[in-house]
Amino acid sequence: MSRLLNGNRMNASFLALEPLALFGVGLACIACERLTLGHSGVAPREYLTDLKSLGMAVLVSAVVATGWNWATSAGQAPLDLRPWRVIGAIVAFDVALYGLHRICHSAAWPIHRRHHTAKHFEASMAFRDSWAHLIIYAVLLRAFGLAFDLSAPELAVLSSVFIAFQWWSHLRVPVSLGVLDFILIGPRHHSLHHRHERRAWSKNLGGLFCAWDQLFGTYAHPF
Repeated sequence: MSRLLNGNRMNASFLALEPLALFGVGLACIACERLTLGHSGVAPREYLTDLKSLGMAVLVSAVVATGWNWATSAGQAPLDLRPWRVIGAIVAFDVALYGLHRICHSAAWPIHRRHHTAKHFEASMAFRDSWAHLIIYAVLLRAFGLAFDLSAPELAVLSSVFIAFQWWSHLRVPVSLGVLDFILIGPRHHSLHHRHERRAWSKNLGGLFCAWDQLFGTYAHPF
């Protein structure tokens, strides 16, 4: 009985990571922008669009998660937390997201175009995207969870890492990580990708790691 209660507490603790990553990291990034650079002069309607987009992302994620758990009985998964399995899933999912992002800038451009309609580059527009793209992302995340046989806490960690990096990579503050800029995607990398020049959109397509851009010739270093 004690073991079951401890397992339930652990499960609840890790599931709390997702709302923390979604709202906590988001608020921290937006606060950092305001404290460092002040107001950007962006029209209020742009921020309203960003807020609606975040609501869309939360709704899609909740619906897909509920449907997936019902269809696969994923809600009954064990409560294990296996670090190496989670790290493997993070790397594999990042490769998949690189491929998806690259396709979205070619054949599937219509489902991603909305993300590039923002007139500003700030953390607030991190989740601005189409219904189709949000659904594909949510389903892909669950599919990787199933492929790697992730428990509920492990899937929560996987999801939280990518939610946090989505906020981080759209941060308006040009933070440099020094030598890690050659390894991890940061705001300076992704701001190059969001320049209002279509040819720039084919650069820095990675989510977490720079390796895939470097390997496939789409890397642009933010010197």
